Amino acid sequence: IINLFSTDHGLMALVMVGALCVGSMETVWAGTVTPVTPCEISSRDYETNETNLLKGQEMGRFNMGSSVILLFEPGRMEWLPDLTEGSQVKMGQALGRWIER
Repeated sequence: IINLFSTDHGLMALVMVGALCVGSMETVWAGTVTPVTPCEISSRDYETNETNLLKGQEMGRFNMGSSVILLFEPGRMEWLPDLTEGSQVKMGQALGRWIER
């Protein structure tokens, strides 16, 4: 699931990557999103239905676990140096800091 957000610091993408055995994925604004139909790509636009998430608020979930990819506009975010490949992250843990312009 590719989620695109407009933030105070620019655009952000949060990509939810379902592993082979993930039963389904959900978002707080759409409920269960996958599986829709096997081998079918779908698109939903929620731009007219504004969704605001508070810091630390649940955005969605994997029903059996998987991976998340965060993408930011170039030059907008700096990852914390102790965050390395394979690091475990926990709810509420800082991942980086915004670069002020």
